[in-house]
Amino acid sequence: MRKSIDRGKRIPLYAQFAARIKQSIRDGRYSSGEFLPGERELSEKFGVNRDTVRRAVVDLVREGLIERVPSVGHRVLGDRQKPVAVSHAIGCIMLRNVGGNGMSQYYSDLFCGIAGES
Repeated sequence: MRKSIDRGKRIPLYAQFAARIKQSIRDGRYSSGEFLPGERELSEKFGVNRDTVRRAVVDLVREGLIERVPSVGHRVLGDRQKPVAVSHAIGCIMLRNVGGNGMSQYYSDLFCGIAGES
């Protein structure tokens, strides 16, 4: 049985799919510690492609509702778990001439732009 997503809504498909999974967790269809079905099964069940499923799963992991278990799948964490803190760190290496008189305006603007995106 296919539980299709409403393609007529202005809400992105991945957000609709994520909302359905959240509701299923709240309703007890997926309990804490249980694994979600695989991406292929979910995409067929809801009538969306696997990229849509993957994007929704990433959001659900960030919210702390599920966790990714490498080579196994995605496990439901339940309501008692706290959301996982996500950090976006970027490393930069800048080479400059020894004895130079500081950072050029280009690099200053570049680093300020990178910091503003995080």
